[in-house]
Amino acid sequence: MMASKSSDENIEGKNASILSSLTDQVHLFMEGLFDAIAVHRTIPILVNNEDILMTVVKIFGANAALILGSVGLFNKGILPVVTVINEKAFDIHDQTHYDSMLWLIYQALWLVPICVLCYICCLAWYQELADSIHKKYTAKSDEEKKGSKNLSSITKSLEYVLYATLAWLFVYIQVQLLLAIVPTVMHLCEDMVEFLIPHDPAHMALLRAFRRGIKSMFFLITRSLKWISLLLGLGLMSVLYAWYAFDPKWIAHQINPDERFAMIEKHLAYFLGFGVPSVLLLKTTSFFVGFGSFLMLFPFWIMLGSITEFASHYEARGVEPIQRYRVFKVAQVWTVKALKFFGADIEKTRKLLDKQKQQRLQNSNAMKESTIVGGTISNDAKKVH
Repeated sequence: MMASKSSDENIEGKNASILSSLTDQVHLFMEGLFDAIAVHRTIPILVNNEDILMTVVKIFGANAALILGSVGLFNKGILPVVTVINEKAFDIHDQTHYDSMLWLIYQALWLVPICVLCYICCLAWYQELADSIHKKYTAKSDEEKKGSKNLSSITKSLEYVLYATLAWLFVYIQVQLLLAIVPTVMHLCEDMVEFLIPHDPAHMALLRAFRRGIKSMFFLITRSLKWISLLLGLGLMSVLYAWYAFDPKWIAHQINPDERFAMIEKHLAYFLGFGVPSVLLLKTTSFFVGFGSFLMLFPFWIMLGSITEFASHYEARGVEPIQRYRVFKVAQVWTVKALKFFGADIEKTRKLLDKQKQQRLQNSNAMKESTIVGGTISNDAKKVH
């Protein structure tokens, strides 16, 4: 009886611990969500810093020109011309299918390349925005206030720049696979089964029931996989957009890509929440409205990422960062293999960076010890006098 009672208490204790942990993670998710929509926190930064305000204005101008120019080009240029050509030269039976194909061609040949080009051109401004906030608000020493100009040659090396860029690209590909490719493949599999096992009233009732059972079981599996894929894709997309917001700050703080990935993976609940507004904006509106609104709000999210201390939410609740969920592991492995294929040795760069980090820690500890010793000697001298 005593052993049974003890085991029941252990089970209740474990259940209470799991429930408490889940509650903490939900609260941290909500903290990330609230931080992402607290755009009003950026107003004092814009009002009090003309250089930051001008950087935001330049970003607004470039993004507005991109969106408005693309809308105008499609509606006033490409669409009327192609419509006239097809009316004169072709007989279009399925207008909806034709419009969809035209939209896909327009995206592939114009919109995606110009958006990528605009984002690359604005990267310098995004980083300038984070560097300015770092110098004015978060840097604690004169050395830190020099910003990214004093980044070590290893951190600035081409290998590490390529590593971070390719990792981002592979995560983006994972998102597209989960949100678009996997559901499409499942849908094609359902169509194939529907074709191979047609409903035939001429067959015996037992055979019809058997076929119906097989199809129902197969459809249950494919639909479950579609939902799982969509949920995983939306979650990874949220983390990716949170990464966009915080990455310029981490670059300004001289944090290497592996450490950035580790911070996100250890504080996953917060970053999931922070990326949710971006995902909702892009998934619940039309392409131009969603993407245009995101580009307009992105500078504010960079500013919020630059002034937000996400670890403070964990400290306030007394929650330790969870064990890392390696959401970026696949992208990191693919990136390392791609770099090795082109002859870059990222492992060597990692070792050099770890060695440099250990040396900085040793120097910092030595400085602290010398400060303590100096203070002790000064106090002793005062006592003698």
